[in-house]
Amino acid sequence: MLRKLSLLALFMTFLTSSASAKDLYFDGYTSYNRYGGNITLSADFVRNTRNARTGTLKMQLWATKQKYRGGYINGYIVGEANLGELYANRYFQNVSQTVYFRQPPAGYYYMTMVLAEYRYNGQYETMDYVNYQRQERF
Repeated sequence: MLRKLSLLALFMTFLTSSASAKDLYFDGYTSYNRYGGNITLSADFVRNTRNARTGTLKMQLWATKQKYRGGYINGYIVGEANLGELYANRYFQNVSQTVYFRQPPAGYYYMTMVLAEYRYNGQYETMDYVNYQRQERF
């Protein structure tokens, strides 16, 4: 009986941690398009399934030497769009913002679209990300 309860508690912990991990996320297609000194960052949806308003959100395009796999990101922000706050259980649809393109140093880079949220500790935290398959040469 004790063993069954332990397994059930472990299973419930797993469900809780994985369910809360994706309450602020990109949904659908994301893309970027660079032309001249500008870049357009786009997403079909940015969804907030929390029961609370978000902090300030940013959509960032990163150029990294290694493919991003979560956690700390090491690279260059080449484009960044401020999305503002998103109310509880709401979404932004057809997000598309043209911003200044910041050229990274010459080389080959993996590109990653990041959804970042301003947190209580005064820093932006990655809430979701999308890796693009091909490398870009700058």
